[in-house]
Amino acid sequence: MQFNQNLALEFGPIIATGRSYSASGGNLGGTVTANGNATGWTTNFVGLIPVATAFSLMGKLGVASINNSVNAYGPGGSDSLSQSKTDLVYGVGLQFDFTNKSYGRFEIENYNVADTSGNNRTSVMSFDFGFRF
Repeated sequence: MQFNQNLALEFGPIIATGRSYSASGGNLGGTVTANGNATGWTTNFVGLIPVATAFSLMGKLGVASINNSVNAYGPGGSDSLSQSKTDLVYGVGLQFDFTNKSYGRFEIENYNVADTSGNNRTSVMSFDFGFRF
């Protein structure tokens, strides 16, 4: 939702599911497999500074709520871990307006996805296409 030429608000899902890792050999006594998922949502204010016709610098600041879960199983049994965290999200990028109703973005966003005892920031680089209604 773009309020004016310089300020917008965006909402979106966080979906990273189906990551699976397996290991065997050594002292494992068989194959150990772990599956991980991350889901949640993000809400950001987006500031835009036009620098040329149809081209803007972009900065964003908002909040993300992320639910992480991991399940591991192998010959010795199984275990699972899940956590939820809400934290600050920030990012920078470039936006190009193709038309009044469509645009493309290159952006880098930074998320804190660690548990409460750690500091594990994750950066996401993306190329996005959007449509204004």
